Amino acid sequence: MFLNIHTHIPEGVGSIFNVVIEKDAVPLHKPYSIGIHPWYIGEETKMLQALEIELNHNAPYCLFIGECGLDKLKGANELLQLQVFKSQILLSERFEKPMLIHCVKGYAEIQQLKKELHPHQAWVIHGFNKNKQLANQLIKQGFYLSFGAHLLTSTKLQDALLHTPLDFVFFETDAQTKVTILEIYTFAAELLGIELDFLKNKIEENLWTITGWKGQSS
Repeated sequence: MFLNIHTHIPEGVGSIFNVVIEKDAVPLHKPYSIGIHPWYIGEETKMLQALEIELNHNAPYCLFIGECGLDKLKGANELLQLQVFKSQILLSERFEKPMLIHCVKGYAEIQQLKKELHPHQAWVIHGFNKNKQLANQLIKQGFYLSFGAHLLTSTKLQDALLHTPLDFVFFETDAQTKVTILEIYTFAAELLGIELDFLKNKIEENLWTITGWKGQSS
């Protein structure tokens, strides 16, 4: 399968659908991520309780907590975003689910939190769209990076991928519909100078490493 680690559009085998608490329905018998997005934070206690209930009820198919994180350009105030993010980190550790992180201009804070908390669960930056210098910083701290459609057009992002060990790479389509996950994989394989099947298998292996989920072959 061509693993799509993060999509807001229900798709077929290999796609991990992102569920926003109090906004999206949880898919039945399909892998998904679930979390409190910084854009949609409402009543904090109620939303965290709803997230915990879902984690208790649907743990086998819930692969990630998220997307969650920090966004300094949109959403709730920064202090509330930070509080809700920290609460989800605790749930990530308690339920042994890796984190799928939304980050806009909050990399310093997220890196500092990882240093302070020493989480056992993996942290994946979804939609990574920065340079190789930041990619290198994040990799050294153990972050995983998920690359999306911007990879096809951004030379800066292409350079970042070229300098990122494949052990820390994922791919995604996010909310856009113009580029397929297969196109992203195909472009990445050509950029890296490796066989498409090798890349596909490597990304599946990465998912297994951090979640234990083998998925379904296709």
